[in-house]
Amino acid sequence: MTYSVQKLTVKRRSTIKSGAVCEVEVNEQVVIPFIKAIDKKAYGQFFLRRKFAVDLTQKILTPFPQGYSGVPLVMVKNDSVGDIELLAGEELGEVWIFVG
Repeated sequence: MTYSVQKLTVKRRSTIKSGAVCEVEVNEQVVIPFIKAIDKKAYGQFFLRRKFAVDLTQKILTPFPQGYSGVPLVMVKNDSVGDIELLAGEELGEVWIFVG
């Protein structure tokens, strides 16, 4: 199985209040290839940057299915006691695309 990594960056600056759940828009389009083989498939999985993983919880962990193409929304919850500021262009995390 092989994989590639695609970084996702925040589209708009935003502040996430303590305890709030919100969708974070990203700039990048994600494309998961469609593999036409019996013994192979492709899928993607998003992972938050370690910097955010301490205070943010990713609320939807569903993998990207093969053939997916689009700009994803990342749903997170602020579990810290303070507000978290996300800056435009800041790396939010990575999509790992597995093929095999």
